[in-house]
Amino acid sequence: MVFSRHTGDGHVGSSAIAAPADLRKTVEPVVRLHLTSLIDDIVKIAQAAPEKTLSTICSPISSAVGIEYVYGLESINKKIALAVDSSRAEILTAQPGGPRSPAVLEAALNTVRARLAAGVRMRTLYQHSTRFDEPTKNYARAVIELGVELRTLDEFFERLVIVDADTAFLPAAADRTTALQITEPALVRFLRDLFDRTWERAAAFPFRPNRARDAAPEIMPEIRQAIRRLLIEGHADKTIGRRLGISERTITAHVASLREGVGATNRLQLGYRLALEDLRTN
Repeated sequence: MVFSRHTGDGHVGSSAIAAPADLRKTVEPVVRLHLTSLIDDIVKIAQAAPEKTLSTICSPISSAVGIEYVYGLESINKKIALAVDSSRAEILTAQPGGPRSPAVLEAALNTVRARLAAGVRMRTLYQHSTRFDEPTKNYARAVIELGVELRTLDEFFERLVIVDADTAFLPAAADRTTALQITEPALVRFLRDLFDRTWERAAAFPFRPNRARDAAPEIMPEIRQAIRRLLIEGHADKTIGRRLGISERTITAHVASLREGVGATNRLQLGYRLALEDLRTN
């Protein structure tokens, strides 16, 4: 269970954060409640001790309300490892960004064996694109045989680790070198509910890794529909690839096929005609 940076083709790199827009109305009141209390406390301390720096004031307060910033990949991974190693009931992980590197998968497999042996239930979410990656398919077979529940879905979601329904880890920076460790019960419950709702929409990973051409009929319609939706929204190929865990080159090929299919000469026209098609069929 590690935080790392991946591009759509599985290589290490940077990745932008993009929280789903439809969650705003649900998340905002919960976060605002805690931020309002936090800001009030910061103002009180600053007025009483103006010589203190802002970072000195904020750190203990954020920890007190169950939100702690963790800086640097090494520190983040140590925090996650400590929580995972002491888990008692369940570990939930959401790992976007397409295929994982063999080194990351090997380290994860060792952790999985240890926690399952301790009686911990484990559920993991990947993106559909991982079904075309041989190392990830082999890893999936190994952990599923051990008892892990693993599902995939097409759309982008954020990296998330929840341990025993009382501690959660989220990225707090675009390059994932800063994370939030959350222990505030209300926020952890919300994140747990978000994971469960996403889990219900995801598809079970095949028990036996199959060839890419065998997996394609099952998941490609969802991937193509997601590409259409993101094109209509006006996203660039690079952004679409990152959100779906697919290489930019593959996305460009899909876009070219869609342009030919609707007779579009440019991206603006393509987005318009795809949207028009959707309106006619819905």
